[in-house]
Amino acid sequence: MSEIYSDFADEALWEAARALIFGGVKEGSRNGTVLRHPIPVTFLHCHPERCVVFDPDRDANPFFHLLEAIWMLSGSNKVEFLSNIVPRMVSFSDDGETFHGAYGHRWANYFGDQLEDILRLLTSEPNTRRAVLGIWDPIGDLGTNSRDLPCNTTVYFQQSCRDGSLDMTVCNRSNDLVWGALGANVVHFAFLHAYIAANVNMAIGRYYQFTTNLHCYEQHFELLHKLDEKSDKGFRKELQPYTGRKPLLSEPLIIKSFKDPGFRKKCLAVVEGSQERMQNPLLDFVAIPMWKALQLHKAKDHQAAWKIVNEELPGNIDFTEAAKLWLKRRKGYETV
Repeated sequence: MSEIYSDFADEALWEAARALIFGGVKEGSRNGTVLRHPIPVTFLHCHPERCVVFDPDRDANPFFHLLEAIWMLSGSNKVEFLSNIVPRMVSFSDDGETFHGAYGHRWANYFGDQLEDILRLLTSEPNTRRAVLGIWDPIGDLGTNSRDLPCNTTVYFQQSCRDGSLDMTVCNRSNDLVWGALGANVVHFAFLHAYIAANVNMAIGRYYQFTTNLHCYEQHFELLHKLDEKSDKGFRKELQPYTGRKPLLSEPLIIKSFKDPGFRKKCLAVVEGSQERMQNPLLDFVAIPMWKALQLHKAKDHQAAWKIVNEELPGNIDFTEAAKLWLKRRKGYETV
């Protein structure tokens, strides 16, 4: 078993890149050549709320990652919302309208409302070992020829014996390092973790991810080497993205947002196109402005997009800073 410890998402990305370069084995896959870690890998995110990947070479899209996390918490499996952000997302759908393995739908609808059941269980019995969230369906998934089978299969929540916080363990059958593990997934599951912790009145503990097959596709081999260079101890202080910057998920107003009894229904309203005030700080001051800014960016109205990101998003927050940096790396923002 290989273990990667990190204090922030970029650090995990750099360390995993190094592990693949020095220990990876090339092999074929359904989608071409990959570099695969020869044994399972466990990630330990000591501060899961530090979930944003800032690395400019990785160039992670904070708009997409945050909005997809909101889409998951809404329980939706519809393609339209995500394809309006990243058009290629439709290629992962079997029918162009829904996703077979949509995580949020699996959490909240496919097997019943598991999130509500887990909240009730942890509230009544905080030290339970039975708070298990199922994603993989052996009947609907095993042997099924779908474009969208869940890569993350099971999630466990358990009160920490260290300090009473809520730990989360995610089990994963197959994870692409760049687009999956240390891109989108670290954000999605950090939001899930924060939502559950807030609603059972526990602090966010540690986030463990057990990945059976960690790999990187050939198109990202050059990127791996760039990321590996930053794994060196000498780079870490210089490249620490959270110095002087607050993680969104640790903000009291955001924790309050998760506790809103109508939160998940409001997420769904946003996903279905509502731009009205939701009386929810996370949605009103972060998700909806980021959605509007992204649409303006896509329409090449760079001044208007920048104005929203610079003036409407909360200051000194990780997603705000990541949004600014991501836009600045794109044409049209040289002079804003």
